[in-house]
Amino acid sequence: MPVLINFKICDNSSECSGIPICPVKAITWNEKKKTLEIDNKKCTSCGLCERSCMVGAIKVAKTEEEFEKFKKEIKDDKRKISDLFVDRYGAQPIHEAFLDKEENFNNLIKISKIPIVIELFNGNSIKCLLYSIPTKDLFPVSSLRYRKVELSTDNLLKKYKIKVLPALLFFRDEKLIGKIEGYYGKDKKEEIDDIDKKILSNLSMNARTTIIELSRKVKISPRLLIYRIKNLEKKEMIMAYRPLLNFEKFNLTYYKIFLTLNQNNSEKIDEVENFLEENKQIIYTTRAFGSYDFEFECLFEKDLDLFKFIDSIREKFPDLIKNFEILTFEKVFKQSYFPE
Repeated sequence: MPVLINFKICDNSSECSGIPICPVKAITWNEKKKTLEIDNKKCTSCGLCERSCMVGAIKVAKTEEEFEKFKKEIKDDKRKISDLFVDRYGAQPIHEAFLDKEENFNNLIKISKIPIVIELFNGNSIKCLLYSIPTKDLFPVSSLRYRKVELSTDNLLKKYKIKVLPALLFFRDEKLIGKIEGYYGKDKKEEIDDIDKKILSNLSMNARTTIIELSRKVKISPRLLIYRIKNLEKKEMIMAYRPLLNFEKFNLTYYKIFLTLNQNNSEKIDEVENFLEENKQIIYTTRAFGSYDFEFECLFEKDLDLFKFIDSIREKFPDLIKNFEILTFEKVFKQSYFPE
């Protein structure tokens, strides 16, 4: 039976995963016509191409009924190929304006008056268009510049200690303020329904709620509730269950610190990150993209202890620390870990 390709969701490129995996070379790329071609006389209906297609554009019909079903599904598909052709993270650049050369990398950082995000990629890191993410979804704000740089050497990989491509480097005032490595696609997005959302919302408020009580709140049976919770844990959407502590009972004050650094030095930034991560008084820390380089939250008995800690950071990184901004938590009037 024939193989069908839904060209409404296929970017029709020579990188199609069905080409190398087909054992009988039934799927090929016609360089002259710039299109995928299928020789159904060769096809053995093994299904390898269908399983390899990351977006489900390839269908292998094993019966006449399946063929007619797939044919109708493709005909009724309302998506358009034009929806694919926007610049995406992890895909070949569509617009040349976004593409720059590796040797121009440092100049890109120097001339940018606003924060700039640079995607590093090579031929091996390219994914099909539908499977990658539109840059407008990653960076919905217009107050930053986005560029793609195709690598021909490993110089930048070594400089910024990048192990996986594609990668995003975030710069502000010629200073590296963030880094993301690896491909992020639809396979990493988990869909949850309204029932799961209710379960997560209730557990985020009180993880000790009994199964019976929670089943009444979400209006499903206890057995189904247990199955759903285990499934959320299996998907790692529930990572852990932790107690909510009243720090006032321990005579501890909760502080939030915003830290700004002076210069672009990726090794030193990593040292600051390790220093904050290893400190036992810090209970939460992140690298930030915006006005600050790090944000962290910590607990101390006295303000004096906090200031001693800040002094210790200044002493350890005297040329790197630019500024601290300190907020003291006076009153917590809402604390939720899942939006309803």
